[in-house]
Amino acid sequence: MMKQIHVPEHIKKIWQEMTDLITEITGAPVALVMRFSDPCIDVFVSSIGTHNPYSPGETQVLNNSGLYCETVIKTQETLIVCNALNDERWQASPAFNRDMVSYLGYPVLLPNGDIYGTLCVLDRVSKGYSESVRHLLQHFCKLMESHLELLCVNHALVEKNREINRSLSQRRELRGFITMCANCKSIKDTQGNWQDIESFHPEANFSHGICPSCRRVLYPYLK
Repeated sequence: MMKQIHVPEHIKKIWQEMTDLITEITGAPVALVMRFSDPCIDVFVSSIGTHNPYSPGETQVLNNSGLYCETVIKTQETLIVCNALNDERWQASPAFNRDMVSYLGYPVLLPNGDIYGTLCVLDRVSKGYSESVRHLLQHFCKLMESHLELLCVNHALVEKNREINRSLSQRRELRGFITMCANCKSIKDTQGNWQDIESFHPEANFSHGICPSCRRVLYPYLK
């Protein structure tokens, strides 16, 4: 499983459309896809709008930072903050520097259960976020997680294909002339490097024995 997944542009475009739609429906100025890479979080996708102070690429170290998203990442649970001004937990939140006092955020998970990041919406006014808005963000989170699952599966297939190609390449080498050391039986590969026969053909399971002729020479006392 990749800890840092490369999200291609066509999927990132879908996520951009999602955040823009969230702000359009909620009337909030900010919707974000935040990407977690321990110990930091960065703005991966930010809704487009003149009243959005967050830009893609902004990074924050998560070490009791006071960020709403840090709580979501630590708990992997939904967080709703109707008015942070009325809650002592958020008095040191960096969001206050941008007047963001309400927040709704959801964790976005990788197929193995690790946290990828968050999908969240922020506003400068106190807001409770309706059930329909919560359902919308939940739906978008599931869509993002399905995208991430496909990317992970594709990555695994690419790695498997590379492994198969390496194996086929080694088999092609075995069909031609092979240079073997007359003493230690090491194999010379196509790059001129010597390696033991076991590592030269990693798919084969080797066992070691001794032929009758060598046994008579090396161990004449054995019957």
